[in-house]
Amino acid sequence: MIKRRIVVFPENTKEFIAKLPTKPGAYLLTCPDTGHKYIGVTNNLKRRASNHLRSACSKFIGFEFTILEIIESDYRDWE
Repeated sequence: MIKRRIVVFPENTKEFIAKLPTKPGAYLLTCPDTGHKYIGVTNNLKRRASNHLRSACSKFIGFEFTILEIIESDYRDWE
């Protein structure tokens, strides 16, 4: 499942975060100004996006946050 979201500060930050799932997953951050990309994984997509938004707010006008995959099962159940 791929969902694409574009964040522009500060107008829609709270609305964007409210729509994100609290599930684990993989994500892609892209800075439109520099073209830099970062791929990460997290146990909580909503919390990780919130952390990235808080730190990037002072550095960039905006960036793309793309959910690459949402993990439906808990990795601890894989044993």
